[in-house]
Amino acid sequence: MATTKSPFIMQLPRNIHLGTLLPRLQEEKARAYTTIVFTLLAITIFGFFAINPTFGTIADLSKQLSDNQFVDQQLTVKIANLTKLQQQYQQLQTSLPVILTAIPTTPTMPYFIGQVQELATRAHVDLVRIQTFPIEIPAGDISTTKFYSYVFGIDIQGNQDNINNFIDSLNTFNRLVTIDGISVTAVHLNNVEARANIRGDVFFKK
Repeated sequence: MATTKSPFIMQLPRNIHLGTLLPRLQEEKARAYTTIVFTLLAITIFGFFAINPTFGTIADLSKQLSDNQFVDQQLTVKIANLTKLQQQYQQLQTSLPVILTAIPTTPTMPYFIGQVQELATRAHVDLVRIQTFPIEIPAGDISTTKFYSYVFGIDIQGNQDNINNFIDSLNTFNRLVTIDGISVTAVHLNNVEARANIRGDVFFKK
């Protein structure tokens, strides 16, 4: 009976012995392992030098992003505050003329004298005299001074009720003044019941 040879069995040459073949296989295997190790080592080294700058770039970009987010938050708060201030300013616009009239940025002495004359006419008293005194500038740093003022003196005459009305109007009219002293003298001459001397201060802010 004829036997068939299996095609999967490798037939070694008769003149090659396993004793000489195994060391050669081990040497080839060691050489392959060495090549793999050096290849992986080279890849690791080159990869470190190639990736390390990338990590640095990522860190810088992350810091820039954080800074930009902080700046964006601050700008958002700033815009909200400016919007709120603008709304408040618009609400105060109707009050600004009143404030500037009460405390002007210049002494406006002639205007103040005209106002006093108008008050005297409305109160039906005779304006005998009105005088404004020189402005006293305080010594030192004027930038820290909040307000300036100058002294005024007024002499009026008429009946007692009209004099009282004039004093009340002077206290409440649209210019900021303070009355430091009032002296009233009875006259009873030529339909004049009394004469009053009023002394005070008028304020302005530079």
